[in-house]
Amino acid sequence: MKTFIGMAICLLLVSQDANAENRLESWYTYWGVGWANFSYPTDVQRTVDDAKNLGLDNISVSLDLLGFYFPKGENTLLGVIVNGAGDRFEGGGEDLQINSYLVGISAIHFLNNKIGKGPFLRLDFGPTRMVLDTSFMGDFNSEWGVGTLVGGGVGFPVSSGTRLLLNVNYTLRRTEGETLKILGISLGGLF
Repeated sequence: MKTFIGMAICLLLVSQDANAENRLESWYTYWGVGWANFSYPTDVQRTVDDAKNLGLDNISVSLDLLGFYFPKGENTLLGVIVNGAGDRFEGGGEDLQINSYLVGISAIHFLNNKIGKGPFLRLDFGPTRMVLDTSFMGDFNSEWGVGTLVGGGVGFPVSSGTRLLLNVNYTLRRTEGETLKILGISLGGLF
């Protein structure tokens, strides 16, 4: 987490020096990576507790993949994106991998400036799924459910065609009558 924060600060400082015009594009792609904090349903939390009791090492990630957006005016993007999150525990020959996916219709609205610059809000909505793979308790794939992401952040133009977006996102993903909650902090590129 400290490494990620350090990289984000360095990238943001570098982008502050960029004096390029923030040019509007006819379409955009967005990709991001960062840290995630999970709040699991009761049954999954028991499995996570078992992994922690075994002393397994843990890494949690938040990902934005395959984001394709189209501008609606100078401040708003509409598109589709896959927001994924993974929680991995491993050590001593044992492992537990929990992945969650939200395939969303997405809107990003920049509050003060053109697309890619300044504060923004984000809202995604769509189908979601959780996949659990473990060496000590078997595998589980949930049915598809419905999820939403609410977030925001700040955009920094790096060049006329490249922007960095620092995000804080909160998702609720409901599958099979249970809700998974994920807080994600990520840094992404909007091209």
